[in-house]
This record gives sequence, C-alpha cells and structure tokens, in this order.
Amino acid sequence: MTSTLSRLPVGHELGLRADNIIAAEGISIGSATLYDRTGPVGTCVVTALSNARRQIDFAAAGLAERVSR
Repeated sequence: MTSTLSRLPVGHELGLRADNIIAAEGISIGSATLYDRTGPVGTCVVTALSNARRQIDFAAAGLAERVSR
C-alpha cells in the first residue's frame, strides 16, 4: 500500500472512497481517495498478487483466533 497526502488530516477520523479497481490473471490494483471532515487529503494505491500455491492455513499456524477478531 502506498499513501500520498497533500496535507495532514484534520482530526482523528479518515474516510476512504474506492476510485478504481483493475484485476486480471491474479494481479489486482486499486486506488482510493482519502478524506477527512474538511475534504480530500490524498490518495492510496494498493497492489496484490494472488498465488494459489502459497495459501496460508491460519488454523494450522495458530492464527485463526487473531484473524476472526
């Protein structure tokens, strides 16, 4: 994830609006606009790569309790 801010947010609350999502052949890219109560603050870009051969079994790793919370 990469976040770019044009200014510091005002207050402790931050909103997110998804602008664009592109996915093909296990590769995903998404972008969003970050907001505070006074208006746009910046942007956020997320990239992801799906790898079915390297899935994590959270129950076997003892992490299932942490993930479900």
